[in-house]
Amino acid sequence: MQLIIDSLPLLWRGLIVTFQLASLTLLFTAFISLFVGIASVSRFWTLRALAVIYVEFFRDIPLVVNLLFVYFGAPLVGLALDPFSAALVSFTSWGSANGAEIIRGGFNALAKHQRESAQALGLRSWETMFLVLLPQIVLPILPAFTGLFSLLIQATSLATLVGATEFLRSAKIIVE
Repeated sequence: MQLIIDSLPLLWRGLIVTFQLASLTLLFTAFISLFVGIASVSRFWTLRALAVIYVEFFRDIPLVVNLLFVYFGAPLVGLALDPFSAALVSFTSWGSANGAEIIRGGFNALAKHQRESAQALGLRSWETMFLVLLPQIVLPILPAFTGLFSLLIQATSLATLVGATEFLRSAKIIVE
């Protein structure tokens, strides 16, 4: 019991790093997912193609491989990342690709007449997107996004692989 009490500061620092990594990952994932998801249903084929390439590239690579690739591959292109930043970039890119698919699925679940009705009322395309379509997909995509966010929070323990001192690594240090 004394070992745990003596190790509380290290555990506390690891827990704070885990919370920081998880919260930043969730924030950036939601933001990027929204833009890539909107691009995937755009009327411009170049935006749709770029969104599909982004989504397929990052969804097809396992998260561990993505993390190791970012951490060890970034210095090869002149971008040295610390373990926290590499984990943040890796988790955000993987999570936003999955989140973009969730948002695309939400748009595809809407009835076609919603967009047509908004256009018949004379709304511009951006008004149709932000005032008519986006509010309607919030409830259908909420369960899927909750699952994705749960996966991303669990994935923060993978940051140990590249040396980030998060909660799991702190506990490992104490055990060793």
